[in-house]
Amino acid sequence: MMNEKNIYESTIKNAFDEWADTYEIEVVPKLKQRGYSYESLANTILCEAGYKPGMKLLELGTGTGVLGAEVYKLSQADITGVDISKKMLQQAAKKNIYINLINGNADIIPFDDQSFHIIYTAFMIHSVLNQLKALTEMKRVKTEDGKIIVVDLFPLNQNIARISKEHSKKYEYGALANYLLREELEEVIQSAGLTVYGKGQLGEERAHISY
Repeated sequence: MMNEKNIYESTIKNAFDEWADTYEIEVVPKLKQRGYSYESLANTILCEAGYKPGMKLLELGTGTGVLGAEVYKLSQADITGVDISKKMLQQAAKKNIYINLINGNADIIPFDDQSFHIIYTAFMIHSVLNQLKALTEMKRVKTEDGKIIVVDLFPLNQNIARISKEHSKKYEYGALANYLLREELEEVIQSAGLTVYGKGQLGEERAHISY
């Protein structure tokens, strides 16, 4: 019998497998409407993380590789990608910018301790059921002085969080979501033994679009 975690992850996989072919067509214009782009997002990630040539990067929730392609364009970095959806990874592989693509979950990262200087994830953390475990894994595989950049949509209150979950299920091919308020995620980050060293706003003045 499938438990809650298995049911949740199976639903996420199926949703993003189904979304893979049209993901970029549907999502890229939405970012522009919100006042930013994957290019500007990539620049923010590299700047905030203090990227230097030679650093190894891990992208969790690669999707079709649209963000990874912009990160690579700006850095020529060695980027490893992990995603729960095989079909998303098939799309990402076509971009020929990842040194490795792994089909897996963010809460069980299949790499040794301190393998990456920078770990980044965009619009993925709300899809993870156990965010504490995922952040603990990120801490494990980053170098001692490495950085983790988390970009996501953070609702302003619990009512908006509930509406956001319903929106995801309706418009993201049935994908389940586990939205946390920004202060709630900060508590989870601290529980994982990490320190919030900075945060910011992306695009227009919407407090739920943050890193």
